[in-house]
Amino acid sequence: TMAGVTLVAELRGHADRVWCARWSPSGALLATCGGDQSIRLWARDSSGAWACRDTLTGVHARTVRRCAWSPSGRQLATASFDGTVGIWDMAEEGEVECTATLEGHENEVKDVAWSPSGNLLATCGRDKSVWIWEIVDDGEFECASVLREHTQDVKSLVWHPHTDTLFSASYDDTIRVWAADDDGEWACLATLRGHESTVWSLAFRADGQQLYSVSDDRALVIWAASGDLRMGGAPALAPHSRVENAHSRTIFAVGCHPTTSHVATVGADDALRVHVPTPGGGLTLLTEVKGAHAGDVNAVAWHPKSAGLLCTAGDDRVVRIWQVAG
Repeated sequence: TMAGVTLVAELRGHADRVWCARWSPSGALLATCGGDQSIRLWARDSSGAWACRDTLTGVHARTVRRCAWSPSGRQLATASFDGTVGIWDMAEEGEVECTATLEGHENEVKDVAWSPSGNLLATCGRDKSVWIWEIVDDGEFECASVLREHTQDVKSLVWHPHTDTLFSASYDDTIRVWAADDDGEWACLATLRGHESTVWSLAFRADGQQLYSVSDDRALVIWAASGDLRMGGAPALAPHSRVENAHSRTIFAVGCHPTTSHVATVGADDALRVHVPTPGGGLTLLTEVKGAHAGDVNAVAWHPKSAGLLCTAGDDRVVRIWQVAG
């Protein structure tokens, strides 16, 4: 029997497709962004209902593709098709201001990700590059490296949860692994090949021992630590198992729950699927919501504190919050 999934809230306000939804580290705020060039911050109001607290505009001139919270929750970074990355500071009084705009990418920036330490920011884009930015003493961002090994558009980034090793996914069908040596020189340590088409999204299990990747080839690939080999500070990963046809069309996003290790996937089949770990280190389907959105589902994110709570965002301009039983 399928576990139940309940629709908790429907957040409306974006005037174009919603590309990304990300919970703050405390789970008190949800940041969303999209084709309307804005970022929205949602929070529970006095009655406990989710409502829009802030709409951040006037910085990006094109689609805001992704947003990412710093580990402290005090900053939000936004990646835009206008070629820039916005840095937003959350002031004590609830005020939000854009304190920096990072320029360097030649065109669309597709993703942005903070390292677990909060000392590094990675960005990637259609110009095939991955940029590593260091946050220096005064809070300024300095480019530490521009990495150009991918041969196509770089779609997505994720840091290993416990070390400054970066993983990037690309239209060139590969995942690349990056880290700095003792002299601070960044380099590609490995290329992970497990998909036959664009790799759209990556997510780590909280212990850093498994990586999940999803693709235009409709497969969900599980990469697992193999022996004691290392890639920088991260374990060397090898393909462990794969869920073929995890969706009936392109899979756009994957997320792993921080405590239950449930894996959620969404895609172009308009569906949300939740997979649970098997004893052998694989995944099996727990439940699905067909028609989770009226169109492509672009994002999925587990709430960092509440078990079974997750959000999705879609081309239908809506953000939905769901509760998964079991």
